[in-house]
Amino acid sequence: MNSADKQKAFDLISRINWDYNYTNEELLALIKKAGDTSNMRLCFFIKSLETFTWQELVFLWGMEECDRLYTDKVRRGIFHKSIREAYDGLFWLLRNKTTPFKNFIEKNTNS
Repeated sequence: MNSADKQKAFDLISRINWDYNYTNEELLALIKKAGDTSNMRLCFFIKSLETFTWQELVFLWGMEECDRLYTDKVRRGIFHKSIREAYDGLFWLLRNKTTPFKNFIEKNTNS
């Protein structure tokens, strides 16, 4: 990670690091620890979902890691229903699920 990206990551982390007793460096190391599903990491991911825009989230966590970490356990941890529903829809689409409208089109054009 170059110094500009690292500074951007620290700026993002600073927005939600006010109630943690960790340095930005420690939290960035936690974020970059791909494959880790510790409670601390999942809590920080949930806080990221509730705070950041999608672009900021992907910049900080990476698309693959966001997809891997967005589980039912994480979903239930999101406090606001509207945020939870927005991410449900987004991950549903990103995971290449067929939309009900697409099913309708395919069903009615193949006859």
